[in-house]
Amino acid sequence: GIENPAFETPSSDFGEHGHAVPDTAGAGARASTCPATGAAALSGPKPGPCAGEGPCGWGPCTPRALQLCNNSEGYLAAYSLLAIFQGIVVNGLVNISISTIEKRYELNSSLTGLISASYDIAFCVLSLFVSYFGERGHKPRWLAFSAFMLGLGSLVYSLPHFSSGKYQYGGKFEDICQAAESTFPNATCSASTDSSLQKHLYVFILGQLLLGVGGTPLYTLGTAFIDDSVPKHKSSLYIGIGYAMSLLGPAIGYVLGGQLLKIYIDIQIPESTKVDQDDPRWLGAWWIGFLACFFAIWLLIIPFSCFPKHLPGTAKIQAEKISETHDDGSQIVVQSSNFGQSYKDFPMALLILLKNPVLMTLIVASSTEALVATGFATFLPKFIESQFGKSSSVSATLGGLVLVPAAAIGQVISGLLISKCKMDCKGIIKLTIRTYTAALLLNTVFLFAKCGNEPFAGVSETYNG
Repeated sequence: GIENPAFETPSSDFGEHGHAVPDTAGAGARASTCPATGAAALSGPKPGPCAGEGPCGWGPCTPRALQLCNNSEGYLAAYSLLAIFQGIVVNGLVNISISTIEKRYELNSSLTGLISASYDIAFCVLSLFVSYFGERGHKPRWLAFSAFMLGLGSLVYSLPHFSSGKYQYGGKFEDICQAAESTFPNATCSASTDSSLQKHLYVFILGQLLLGVGGTPLYTLGTAFIDDSVPKHKSSLYIGIGYAMSLLGPAIGYVLGGQLLKIYIDIQIPESTKVDQDDPRWLGAWWIGFLACFFAIWLLIIPFSCFPKHLPGTAKIQAEKISETHDDGSQIVVQSSNFGQSYKDFPMALLILLKNPVLMTLIVASSTEALVATGFATFLPKFIESQFGKSSSVSATLGGLVLVPAAAIGQVISGLLISKCKMDCKGIIKLTIRTYTAALLLNTVFLFAKCGNEPFAGVSETYNG
């Protein structure tokens, strides 16, 4: 009856006679893992609570009000907010500010395309390592890190406005004058350019790289945490809602950014010069949205830092799931208790994935889709602006109306369909084949749809005309 820490209550770690079983994997390794998924979990003893399950809070501080959010719905709400702001910045504000940045900093489309691609470069380089090392780690804290980097990237992306000085009006026909100089050597042009502005290109690239670092945990570990924490038939719906929110972000970014472009770039228009939005010299306040998102995103660090490593009930949910992975003999290696604990296992894990035909086919499909969608989203506003003579704000708004609603609705409908029909892996792949086939057929429209050029005096029209 004497309480002594040397004597512990017998548990699953003890043998049938109560003698302790040596812990060859180490106490830290045992405490950080949940029961295995699939048939291995079903054949074992009834799972207890996962070691990482706990209350919401910060260390010993666990307010009762926070426990209302300590579930999959609470996490989904926080995840959705972060996905919305990530979409606002990366796929909204960046895209609609491209034409303004080109004019302000004297960059051509190939350089602004490099700025846009910097996000994807960082994502591609880091996604493998983040997903590998973060899989067994504290995923919500990785999401807090994601919020920190996304906010920092937004701040850095807006810095060129503050370091480039006041916007100086150029002549309306400055670009034409420069073209005349290059075409006709004897021609003279008094217009001057400030080549130092082009140095801000590297700041934009740095900002996009930081945004890429922040976006990597969001779409790798963030969705994996949802899949771990909810039953199989609900995970597709939850992930679909999360991705729909990431597509709602660009819609907000396009509309918000379009309205901000109606504001003069330096807020106050110089009294000595009269200019309106129809003037080619007009530049909008592209930087305000990035600065606002910087503060908003950093506030999201707070909720992600309070979530436990595993939501309550995760162990039970994991034990009920049955593995549907492609059986190529690699499961025996992966289910090893020590596999994935060291960086030395990374090459083997990567090789297992590269040998998986289902996964590689899905990767090729996603890559080809991104090849079309990314370029379309980035340059559609600029195309509308140059082809139809619309202002930057109108072009941004139209681009958002075209791109976002169908994509967001498609995410929710597909997740709901998979959830309600309780599709297995094979059924989901069949649905994917059908939707990709329909998209391929509809994309052929762009091969035949053409828009004529605007009448240009001396080029496509006579001067008398």
